[in-house]
Amino acid sequence: MLRRAEALRSEGLTIADAMATIRDEMSGNVGGEPGRATGNEELVEMLRRENEHLRSEVAWLRSRVDQLTPLMLPKRHRWFTWMRPRSVQGQAG
Repeated sequence: MLRRAEALRSEGLTIADAMATIRDEMSGNVGGEPGRATGNEELVEMLRRENEHLRSEVAWLRSRVDQLTPLMLPKRHRWFTWMRPRSVQGQAG
């Protein structure tokens, strides 16, 4: 920080301006409003929106899986009943 402040002072900035510039650079606000970290705040907001979009997409996909799963599962037939003698099929048991 001190080296950066010295570099800014050599460019003609006052100490207060140099420190404000360093503070803004450290907070991600390069070239923006003094005292406001626009870069980081915009990034956080973009990631928050993307996260919400992905959560809604996952919820939709889960609902589709729940709808389609019964169609893919085989129906439970007692396939072996045709092999049993008719007298056994008719008895309760």
